[in-house]
Amino acid sequence: MLSCYGIFFIAIFLATGGSTAARFANVISVLYTTMYFGVARLGARQAGREETSPLDCGGKLRTWTGPMDRKAVVTQVLVVPATVSLFGIGILIIVLAVGLGA
Repeated sequence: MLSCYGIFFIAIFLATGGSTAARFANVISVLYTTMYFGVARLGARQAGREETSPLDCGGKLRTWTGPMDRKAVVTQVLVVPATVSLFGIGILIIVLAVGLGA
């Protein structure tokens, strides 16, 4: 998940890196993302020991819509970050294509 957001930010930095205002906005975005994941990590560590996940025992995760295996859970968790990274790559491709065509 973190690598997907890293790819997104690298692509955005490359696409908008020439402007001081864009650099400032990009740095603020990276800081907010770092705070988001950092606070979540700290909060998760405060809870103490939790019971073992059914996925770690080879079982399925029970959800409201039905059981999910490990592959389905990973796919569902990574859909949004992967899409965000593809969005950043798309912006970079558009900027490069417009810059080369001008």
